[in-house]
Amino acid sequence: MRLGVDTAFYAALCLEDALERLADLGWKDVQVSAGHLGGDGSLGERPAAVRRTCDALGVTVWQVHCDAELGPGSGDLAANLAWLDTTRALGARCLITHANRDADYNTEDERRRCLDLNRDCLAAVASCANQLGLRVALENRLERLRAACRRFGARMQDFLDLIDAVDADNLGVCLDTSHTRVSRLSFAEEIGRSGRRLLAAQVSDSDGELQHRMPFTLDIDWDEVVSALRGIGYEGLLSLDCGGDGDAPLDALDGKLRTVRERFEALAGGREQE
Repeated sequence: MRLGVDTAFYAALCLEDALERLADLGWKDVQVSAGHLGGDGSLGERPAAVRRTCDALGVTVWQVHCDAELGPGSGDLAANLAWLDTTRALGARCLITHANRDADYNTEDERRRCLDLNRDCLAAVASCANQLGLRVALENRLERLRAACRRFGARMQDFLDLIDAVDADNLGVCLDTSHTRVSRLSFAEEIGRSGRRLLAAQVSDSDGELQHRMPFTLDIDWDEVVSALRGIGYEGLLSLDCGGDGDAPLDALDGKLRTVRERFEALAGGREQE
């Protein structure tokens, strides 16, 4: 596994400037944020221009985090397909997308309805992604702790059942550590259950209420997370998913990145794991 960062960490900078700053700091493995691409992923020639910037800097875009979701409408499918085109243009390997916002349940029959609500769109997205040589990862959702129903996709088993229903080899899941912590789930169990289907990991700290903070600042047990990832042979990116403080000086944000790299390298036995 390799430590990387979501470009949203430098959200105040344009994408090209964020990439250049990250490269100067030695961060050359990145996840591109939807916010840096205008939100809809359909920006004509810009992704190709960004790819040229990455090539010049020696930066690898591992994955793209879009703001689309699955659903029964033609707009849901079109949004995901636009993001697939952007993912390919950036030279990335994987698109991270999301379950339909209306997919919630209390009973097993309702959970099956949630599967139906997402299945056809995901099948079409998987087919297009396969033609482009891409993979698609479903990001675990954030459980609403005081709600009267469960959110479909907060637990990895929901997505694993959905992937089995679609039966496409290029589908998998994305672990968001803050979402897992707020949902009061076990990292060891969720990661172990995902196994080879875990295609991406977005790491940030949480205490069960606050979320998307820098690792090692709240109470996630990072030894447990890293050990569980090693246990399944995870070889993907650990992408820091923490928006930088927009009011903080850039050199202060730089310092946060240096600190978190040092802590993860120490956790990995003195060197970044590959």
